[in-house]
Amino acid sequence: MKVVLTQSYVPEYRIPLFNAIATRLSDAGAEFVVAAGKPSRLQAQRGDESRGGPWHRDVPSRALNLGGRLVRCRTLPRDLKGADVLVTEFDAKNMLAWGVPPHGARKVVLWGHGKPYVTRTNRVNEQLKRLLVSRVAGVMTYTEGGRDHVVRSLGGDPDSVVAIGNAVDTHVARRARMEAASSGEGDDLRQRLGGGPHALYVGGLDASKRIDFLIAAAQALRGLNDGSRLIVCGDGVERARVEEAAAAGDVHFVGRVGRSQLGAVSASASAIWVPGRVGLVAVDAVALGLPLYTTDYAFHAPEIEFLREPWLQKLPDDPQAFASAALTLMESPLRGEPELLYDVDDVAQNFVNCVLRVGSLRP
Repeated sequence: MKVVLTQSYVPEYRIPLFNAIATRLSDAGAEFVVAAGKPSRLQAQRGDESRGGPWHRDVPSRALNLGGRLVRCRTLPRDLKGADVLVTEFDAKNMLAWGVPPHGARKVVLWGHGKPYVTRTNRVNEQLKRLLVSRVAGVMTYTEGGRDHVVRSLGGDPDSVVAIGNAVDTHVARRARMEAASSGEGDDLRQRLGGGPHALYVGGLDASKRIDFLIAAAQALRGLNDGSRLIVCGDGVERARVEEAAAAGDVHFVGRVGRSQLGAVSASASAIWVPGRVGLVAVDAVALGLPLYTTDYAFHAPEIEFLREPWLQKLPDDPQAFASAALTLMESPLRGEPELLYDVDDVAQNFVNCVLRVGSLRP
């Protein structure tokens, strides 16, 4: 049995999940291949592209402008056509989901948000997705909210639509945070930055994260307590804006970090700030035992459903008020830890269960 998964590109954070999937499918006598293209210009500036593992195959792709919409077309190599199961992105603009060009897969499974979390609802797009759902053998979503939308609004068969979760490898970061806390490394950074309490941002530096708001809130935090700073970890198209704020002393800019460095840096922080789109950072927040502060942003990714109050707080949609409310909360740390709903092993097993079930069905 051959299972082919398509991806626009392979970011580093996906490697542990794909390794786990490959191992489980191999144990079941199945082959796993990730057919990946290249990141877009915006994605490339995050600097997280990876060659992956032995399961990684490069796929040629090209962008076409169809009626003002950018459609990326990919062609599977000859030896990947006719897979027993093709898992491909749940996107109406994904030509492989429609079988264009012909991929010959025996069964197709869609994998994605399911619900239009990060974009405005588009009636035509939803109708196309409804048609896609009717053509495939299964749908995998990240959350129960996405699954519910596919079943209730897109006509998905409840038995063929499953929420498999989403996760990154949290073990390294969590261990590094504990080590930094016990060794005093976290306290050392906290004191060097002014004594705290400090906030942490981790993620891409792009418009969806509302970097301008983030920096304005960091400036407000410094004004409220000169001993508090925002620590920024990440990279992207708005890096120069963050570097400017760092030069002015408003933020402590670390740049792009690995999992171990993230854990160590987080030991000096009291909360994670993401005023824009909350995505997989929700998983990091849980693993690091930090509350996450955001706003009532319209386009949060599905992973925000993994958090509950008091570990998730939606603060005022104004930088000054946000910083003021956040500082008050950070001065009274939460006790205990949030619940981790999914780890990499959970998601990998759920993925494998789905594709093995679909792959055993007769055409």
